[in-house]
Amino acid sequence: MIAELRHKLVARFHDVLANFNTRFPNETGLRRFSVAPGDPASFEPIREQLRQRQELVRAEQQNYLAGHWPIGLLATCLGLDTVDIAQGIAAQGLKLKVALGHEAERQAMVCAIASNNARGCVLDLLAFWNAWHLKVLDVITALCGPVHVGQRVLDRLMERREDLRRSSGRGTKSIHYRDGQIAFTEFGPEIVQEWLGDLDAAIAWLREHAVIEPVVISDAIPDVIKDHVSLGFGDLFDTLVIAWQKDLLLLSDDLPIRQVAAELGFRKAAWTQGVLLTARDRRRLDNERYVRATAYLIGAGHDFVGVASDDLMLALWLDFQAVGAPGPLFNALSSVIGGRNADPVSHTGQVIRFLRRTWADWQTWHAWSTWTWWHRWDDPATERCRKRATSILLRCLIRERVGDYPVMIANIYRYVGGSDSMRGSPEFRVFLAQWVRGHFLLPTSDGVSRRADVQADASAAKADETAVGVGEPGPGQRPGNRPKSHRSKHERRRSL
Repeated sequence: MIAELRHKLVARFHDVLANFNTRFPNETGLRRFSVAPGDPASFEPIREQLRQRQELVRAEQQNYLAGHWPIGLLATCLGLDTVDIAQGIAAQGLKLKVALGHEAERQAMVCAIASNNARGCVLDLLAFWNAWHLKVLDVITALCGPVHVGQRVLDRLMERREDLRRSSGRGTKSIHYRDGQIAFTEFGPEIVQEWLGDLDAAIAWLREHAVIEPVVISDAIPDVIKDHVSLGFGDLFDTLVIAWQKDLLLLSDDLPIRQVAAELGFRKAAWTQGVLLTARDRRRLDNERYVRATAYLIGAGHDFVGVASDDLMLALWLDFQAVGAPGPLFNALSSVIGGRNADPVSHTGQVIRFLRRTWADWQTWHAWSTWTWWHRWDDPATERCRKRATSILLRCLIRERVGDYPVMIANIYRYVGGSDSMRGSPEFRVFLAQWVRGHFLLPTSDGVSRRADVQADASAAKADETAVGVGEPGPGQRPGNRPKSHRSKHERRRSL
């Protein structure tokens, strides 16, 4: 009796699958499991494999977060590319190592961009991915010159495209370990096809507008880099090698790579948010695109992103136009305000300046549209929006603060709510008092402490002169050409 008919090639394939682990016991890429329907215990081997993979990912990820690993090294250890790694870290609410957040670091970047004189820039995979989805490649080209990428950047994108192409008809399915259970994730074919179309467009842009560079090692490259590249351990230093040999600007969102370059003597380096900030200062990028790009980078896990009060104002206005309330732009930019390690004077100063513009000034000035007036915050819709935005910003400012938050609140009360010698907003004083009671904080008044008065003077000065993190001029302003204030002469004299 004939029980089964199989083509001989199918039979060979089944035999390989059935005996693979026996013939190759040291290989772990392919495993065989027997699953009994209705028996949860039969899934235990799969759960154990997923748990071990999760432990490996967390251990290697901690090496990156706590040490000086480049993100490319983490990607190599886990068998992924830097885009996957960056998205995974951001999805956990963790921060990528992009910048140090020092003013000296920013000034060095500005000097590097100036000395490069728009001769061209070399982007790694993650920097190109960010620039592509921000739609700022035109800005980067205008500021830094023609875009160059390594051949392996294009190869990585084509590998991603091939993976998506295989799944474009049926969608993608994956399993992972979550809270002790097997979690199943599925994306439909229409979503995969959308991803595939975007990737096709990115590859087409590179082939049409970018210079695709092979990695050729010359004597100018330090021996430590030569050894790594010649041994074929991934494409970790490809972008640095190309930038060094071509004497171009290195554009990388990986801080350790830029630090390695500086240690070896190559200092013409920048990162995406810094380039966009410089482009805005030079009028190559408008303020709305900058704010939207900044919100995207914050959501993508970038750390030490500088935000000024005018950026917060514009984000709130854009959200109000879209949804009538603080939305994704304002929430993203507010998230970098405050925190355990925040400089209290700088951060409180930016919050004071934002609140002055929305509460104390009779009218709000469009810093991003010169000499254009916006309506007052006096109708019910804008009133609700203003109060919600104020609450969000105050919560961000004092989060994880223990000993100094009463002083920060007192500064805000005095320089926004006003005092006997300073015009302010009585309505804000009422709101802040209610907010403090509603959040079970210490009661505040105009004279909480003499220390608060001293700190408030510094905060008010910071509010007029600095931005959180980087100290750039506000949108629509040139250094030394700040907008006119609508405060009284006495108030301006006190704060400056």
